[in-house]
Amino acid sequence: MDSMIPLTPEEMAQANGGVAVTVRLKTIDVRSGPSLSYPVIATLSSGVTLNTTGYVSGSEQDAGRWYMINKPAKGWVSAADLGI
Repeated sequence: MDSMIPLTPEEMAQANGGVAVTVRLKTIDVRSGPSLSYPVIATLSSGVTLNTTGYVSGSEQDAGRWYMINKPAKGWVSAADLGI
Protein backbone atom coordinates (compact mmCIF):
# COMPACT_ATOMS: atom_id res chain seq x y z
CA MET A 1 0.00 0.00 0.00
CA ASP A 2 1.30 3.46 -0.92
CA SER A 3 1.64 6.37 1.48
CA MET A 4 -1.42 8.52 2.00
CA ILE A 5 -1.73 11.33 -0.54
CA PRO A 6 -3.23 14.44 1.04
CA LEU A 7 -5.68 16.49 -0.93
CA THR A 8 -4.44 19.81 -2.31
CA PRO A 9 -5.31 23.05 -0.51
CA GLU A 10 -7.71 23.83 -3.37
CA GLU A 11 -9.45 20.47 -2.95
CA MET A 12 -9.59 20.94 0.83
CA ALA A 13 -11.12 24.41 0.46
CA GLN A 14 -13.97 23.05 -1.64
CA ALA A 15 -15.62 21.45 1.37
CA ASN A 16 -14.33 23.21 4.48
CA GLY A 17 -11.38 20.92 5.19
CA GLY A 18 -11.96 18.19 2.62
CA VAL A 19 -13.77 17.15 -0.52
CA ALA A 20 -17.45 16.40 -0.11
CA VAL A 21 -18.63 13.13 -1.64
CA THR A 22 -22.21 11.86 -1.48
CA VAL A 23 -22.94 8.16 -0.91
CA ARG A 24 -24.75 6.84 -3.99
CA LEU A 25 -25.10 3.14 -3.12
CA LYS A 26 -27.79 1.90 -0.74
CA THR A 27 -25.16 1.61 2.03
CA ILE A 28 -21.37 1.66 2.32
CA ASP A 29 -19.05 0.42 5.04
CA VAL A 30 -16.59 2.67 6.85
CA ARG A 31 -13.51 0.71 7.93
CA SER A 32 -10.85 1.41 10.54
CA GLY A 33 -8.10 1.21 7.89
CA PRO A 34 -7.62 1.33 4.11
CA SER A 35 -8.25 -2.33 3.31
CA LEU A 36 -11.00 -4.94 3.26
CA SER A 37 -9.13 -6.70 6.06
CA TYR A 38 -9.90 -3.88 8.55
CA PRO A 39 -13.10 -4.14 10.59
CA VAL A 40 -16.23 -2.19 9.69
CA ILE A 41 -16.74 0.60 12.23
CA ALA A 42 -19.82 2.26 10.70
CA THR A 43 -22.30 1.87 7.87
CA LEU A 44 -23.56 4.91 5.99
CA SER A 45 -26.78 5.20 4.00
CA SER A 46 -27.42 6.61 0.55
CA GLY A 47 -27.54 10.39 0.42
CA VAL A 48 -25.07 10.95 3.28
CA THR A 49 -22.30 13.41 2.41
CA LEU A 50 -18.77 12.40 3.39
CA ASN A 51 -15.82 14.71 3.97
CA THR A 52 -12.61 13.19 2.55
CA THR A 53 -9.14 14.29 3.64
CA GLY A 54 -6.80 12.09 1.60
CA TYR A 55 -6.41 8.69 -0.04
CA VAL A 56 -4.15 5.70 -0.55
CA SER A 57 -4.04 3.36 -3.53
CA GLY A 58 -4.37 -0.32 -2.72
CA SER A 59 -4.36 -3.48 -4.78
CA GLU A 60 -7.25 -4.57 -7.01
CA GLN A 61 -8.17 -7.41 -4.62
CA ASP A 62 -8.31 -4.82 -1.86
CA ALA A 63 -10.82 -2.60 -3.70
CA GLY A 64 -8.26 -0.16 -5.17
CA ARG A 65 -8.17 3.41 -3.86
CA TRP A 66 -9.34 4.15 -0.31
CA TYR A 67 -10.41 7.59 0.95
CA MET A 68 -9.91 8.74 4.53
CA ILE A 69 -13.01 10.52 5.83
CA ASN A 70 -13.58 12.64 8.91
CA LYS A 71 -17.31 13.31 8.61
CA PRO A 72 -19.82 11.95 9.46
CA ALA A 73 -17.53 9.24 10.89
CA LYS A 74 -13.74 8.91 11.01
CA GLY A 75 -12.39 6.02 8.97
CA TRP A 76 -11.78 4.75 5.44
CA VAL A 77 -14.13 4.09 2.50
CA SER A 78 -13.46 2.37 -0.79
CA ALA A 79 -13.55 4.49 -3.94
CA ALA A 80 -15.37 1.57 -5.59
CA ASP A 81 -18.17 1.95 -3.04
CA LEU A 82 -18.33 5.68 -3.73
CA GLY A 83 -18.42 5.19 -7.48
CA ILE A 84 -15.39 7.45 -8.04
